[in-house]
Amino acid sequence: DISVKSDIPPKYPVRQGVSKIKIKWSETLRYAGPYPKKSKQFFRMETLQRALEKKLEEKDYFLYRSFKEGLDGKTPDSLAVDLVYENKSRLIFSLLAGSRQGKRTSLYLMMAKNHEEFSAALEQEYAAFQAPGMSGHNGFIPVLRQGLIYLPDRHQRRDINRELFAWLFRLPGEWAPLYVASSTQWGPRGSEVRRFTVQETEKIKCELIRHLAAAYDPDQFEGVTPRLLSSDDLWVKKNKDRSFSLAIASCRRLDKKLRPGQFVASLLFGSFGEGQHRLPLAPARPEHFRDALMKALPADHAAALLAAFFRQRSLHEKKLSPELKQLLPGADYLDALEACLHP
Repeated sequence: DISVKSDIPPKYPVRQGVSKIKIKWSETLRYAGPYPKKSKQFFRMETLQRALEKKLEEKDYFLYRSFKEGLDGKTPDSLAVDLVYENKSRLIFSLLAGSRQGKRTSLYLMMAKNHEEFSAALEQEYAAFQAPGMSGHNGFIPVLRQGLIYLPDRHQRRDINRELFAWLFRLPGEWAPLYVASSTQWGPRGSEVRRFTVQETEKIKCELIRHLAAAYDPDQFEGVTPRLLSSDDLWVKKNKDRSFSLAIASCRRLDKKLRPGQFVASLLFGSFGEGQHRLPLAPARPEHFRDALMKALPADHAAALLAAFFRQRSLHEKKLSPELKQLLPGADYLDALEACLHP
């Protein structure tokens, strides 16, 4: 289970409201590195602390019920809240709840940074996660429930009504969001500079292609494409057998009116950026791209997707900028991929 280190002192004073749940607050930002960026804060953390305590005191459906369900119906007695990641639009907290009977449950809280554009964007993401291709698919985080967190105005102004959209999700084990370490390597976010090897990065690429292909709906022409994702939307866990599990933790929205050929083009020519680095999604070997599709879909469906791309190959290639053409798969790669269809 995900836990907060006991030797890290709380950044903010521990408050114990009438809820009688002992709450420990910390701000390790353990997923913010290795190159953390400053971002605007829209409220004081003490304000959020009081708001969450009030929800627990009221035994609300969003937080309190979620903890109680995770504790097999036992009443939560303690709670460790740790801010583990933030970017310009959201905060992510790890929540570790315990009961007097020794039960433990861990969750993540994804919360918008303000009650305006970032709350609207997060609510749109939540709606995308409810789409048939994503809901229940193991490539996307299981969203437990969504809710609103009301932040009181410290000046008690009646016209200030801040309700932050948030949702809860569970990822058991040691996961970390990604960052682009180089044009050939992803790395796990953390306090130290770490990189996956080129071979490991290739495996993660194929896993992402597989998830996106499995979630694509060719009848409704909608799905998730790389342009709707950032590297920190992708959370990875390295398994004991050295394989990787990948979960998409957020996505801006669904791409609509996405024809099969366009969808394949989005995978072949998609990329992720971080600072001066740009990492193409397509694996280095075209047969690995084909195999990723074949693992996600029945062979005839995967072949039909690729055939749809090659029918309009020149049209898709013309849309690439000269800069991207130097980074993304070129003519030789596409020729080899097409040859894979006709061994």
